[in-house]
Amino acid sequence: MNNNDNNELADLLFPLVNASNDRVYFENERKSLSEKRSLADGAEVTRVGPSPTGPMHIGTLYMALISKRIASMSGGVFYLRIEDTDKAREVDGAKKFIIDVLESYGIGFDELYVQSERVAVYSAFARDLVSRGLAYPCFITPAELDEMREEQTAMKVRPGVYGGYAKSRDLSLEDVKSKIISGEKYVLRYRASGDVSVKEKFTDEFLGEHNIPQNDEDFILLKGDGVPTYHFAHVVDDYMLGTTFVTRGEEWLSSLGKHLALWRDLGVKAPKYGHIMPINKKENSSVRKLSKRKDREAGMGYWQEMGYTRDAILSYLLRLANPDLDLWWDSQIKENQKINIESYKLDLKQMKRGSRGPLLDFDKLNNMGADLMAQLSAKEITEQYIQWANIYETDMYKRVKNEMVYFEKIMNIERDTDKKRKDISKWSDIREGVAYFYDDMYIDTNENIEARSKIKAVLEKTENKDLFDRSITVDNWISKMKTIHAENFGESVKFSEMMMVLRKATTAKEKTPNLYYVFEVLGRDKVISRL
Repeated sequence: MNNNDNNELADLLFPLVNASNDRVYFENERKSLSEKRSLADGAEVTRVGPSPTGPMHIGTLYMALISKRIASMSGGVFYLRIEDTDKAREVDGAKKFIIDVLESYGIGFDELYVQSERVAVYSAFARDLVSRGLAYPCFITPAELDEMREEQTAMKVRPGVYGGYAKSRDLSLEDVKSKIISGEKYVLRYRASGDVSVKEKFTDEFLGEHNIPQNDEDFILLKGDGVPTYHFAHVVDDYMLGTTFVTRGEEWLSSLGKHLALWRDLGVKAPKYGHIMPINKKENSSVRKLSKRKDREAGMGYWQEMGYTRDAILSYLLRLANPDLDLWWDSQIKENQKINIESYKLDLKQMKRGSRGPLLDFDKLNNMGADLMAQLSAKEITEQYIQWANIYETDMYKRVKNEMVYFEKIMNIERDTDKKRKDISKWSDIREGVAYFYDDMYIDTNENIEARSKIKAVLEKTENKDLFDRSITVDNWISKMKTIHAENFGESVKFSEMMMVLRKATTAKEKTPNLYYVFEVLGRDKVISRL
């Protein structure tokens, strides 16, 4: 087709696009947005673009956190773009869940956009491509596509619509008109001009130098219902919304040739691209990508249900991005500084990894969670736990709500000491951790009955009622216990054995905070009774 034919075809395909909503109109809108932001040189505009087609993946939060930090460190803008063009798979409430998750994790966005509300923008840019001969309507049916793929598979050639397989590419204007008038369905495809055998050098912000094959595939821009594909929509949006730094999953690296070609044909400079390696998990002896379908921990709902705190999740995700965070973390603890993850500066150089992504390590996450919990006061623990339990453990919510003073005493154990307790990593740890403080939750293991009877008899004989009194120091308390042991058991029972019997008999656990503090909360009568 010549230029006149292309313009006539554009008018035929997009009759509703006119001077009030064509590309020129939206270019002015883009300029207005840029002026409104008034960003300094070097300020990055970043985004996260989740799809509301299911539970939000922790990888989405990971990318959102990195994108947010990149924008914040440069004095730029971070925006949320809901990519809801796949209406058939959209899940009710998913949009709100995405927004709620980001806000609850402190990843506030400066601007919000919804792709389904931007159809006019995509139409305007699609019309522009058609008018310049860079896009065309394709009438290949789904059945013909299946047949084509079977043929390509049999011939052991790359599947796709390209070269001689792009059967609608060179139709005349009259042929196109005839097919449209007769009601044949079509999609809008990109008219590729690349040579797949030619590779271009590309520098990824995280993965370094890559050789990207040129695109020769006539991929779909608009589906039959006029809805844009990811390939088209994200390029148009990133241009219109002024994105300067795209952070996304490594799986999109293979599509980069398509996107770079589109950027060139739009006549504008592409943003920086940083592709992130996926979060992996260990399964038996192998390592694989965390799967939304297979793994509960892939969905954000899992982390909320388990009760990991906001700062624990953010800290751990930043550690996946920057392994050297460990050094900063350890220095904060060594210097007895309160860990403020907001003050940690993301180092983009550390994002440049090998072929394998970071490995999900629950032991490390739990240790970090325990470090952060140790910083909270008993009152803060109580208040935050109640908020979580009200949703996920309603029976514990009622118990704590009715006995807040007692619960706060339990949580205060070893919180005012130099060596703070670190037995709680997440809110779901608390039920088991406090059960022995409540008679109806305490389960006696009935171990060491004979030893327990002897210890009970010894304690009942002693006049040392202050063994359960905080008026003496913990060192004095231990000294008194050693005296009781030496005077009543000698060599027949080791001191550590006596203390373990005391611990198991009164708490049914092998590990607890220091018994000095535990006994203070339980009280002498309850301790003797359990013995």
